[in-house]
Amino acid sequence: MPMIKPLIVTMVVSLLIWVATVSLSNNTVSVVSTSHQAAAEHSGVAGNAEVQEPDALVSLRNQSKAKSDDLELKLQFAEALMAHAYTGGSMSAMKEAIAEYQSVLVVDAKRPEALQALGRAYFDAAMYEKAEQYYRDYLTIKSEDTRARVELALLQLRLNRAEDAIPIFESVLELGQEKFQARFGLALARQLTSDLEGALNEANIALSEAPDENARARVKEFIAHIGGSDVPAAAQASVNSAAEMRSPATELQDYFSNHPIIGAKIKAQRWKDATHFEITVADFPVAQMPPFARQAFEGKVKERLAAFTESIEVGIVDAVSGEELIRITR
Repeated sequence: MPMIKPLIVTMVVSLLIWVATVSLSNNTVSVVSTSHQAAAEHSGVAGNAEVQEPDALVSLRNQSKAKSDDLELKLQFAEALMAHAYTGGSMSAMKEAIAEYQSVLVVDAKRPEALQALGRAYFDAAMYEKAEQYYRDYLTIKSEDTRARVELALLQLRLNRAEDAIPIFESVLELGQEKFQARFGLALARQLTSDLEGALNEANIALSEAPDENARARVKEFIAHIGGSDVPAAAQASVNSAAEMRSPATELQDYFSNHPIIGAKIKAQRWKDATHFEITVADFPVAQMPPFARQAFEGKVKERLAAFTESIEVGIVDAVSGEELIRITR
């Protein structure tokens, strides 16, 4: 089966955001985003500069500490942490949110909200095998949740298991739920299994079911990709907008996967912890790079790392020797 392609990666991430609303309730996102904006305006901080934890999050943290046995409060705090991870670009907040959700499961191992949230959080942290297990555990309790089924199918695409994704998408369509999301996901899956005719058929149906212009723009880009024609400007703008919403962990992984120099050399990527990202490469001759080329390469990576509020270290490791070839820190 062909490896997942950069455009399809973007489409999968975009569709997951669309379907799952990135695991955050609109209320939580609104409250935390507003608090972030107010904090930034008050401190004169803008752009990628670090912003303090918003008041809403600080309040929930204090309440959760005071009532450590209140699982509902723990869930609210964890959700707010996830909102902070997105609106503030904080990897440490995502890590803390995962710990909070896991603490809920220690008390109630079948708490569906925590299981589903952990599936989404691990997906966004690019830890796909763990994400899959939590999704499956959640669906054993909430098998009727067709939205979660779509998310699990999208996860299969990210794991390069398009064949496993297809029956999941089809089961959702048989129930008449999540029609557009499941149909478009099925088109992506068929394309990844080299069924271009099937992919085009599903995409055309998805186009007719698209709920708005942004949705139609995404589908049109996918159809253009299959046909090899130029990507419409409106569709590209739509994908760019969706990319801005990606989680910090996924965004960095996609950046290196699509990188013109190192992308084709990558064998594996992983977050060792919240601030250390490791890339395993083959045949990447760092020692032979001219000084100006290496400086330019490191400079561009540092520019990308500047988007994170925490200091992120990227280590590039040789797949054969295990030797660290280069380490880049913002």
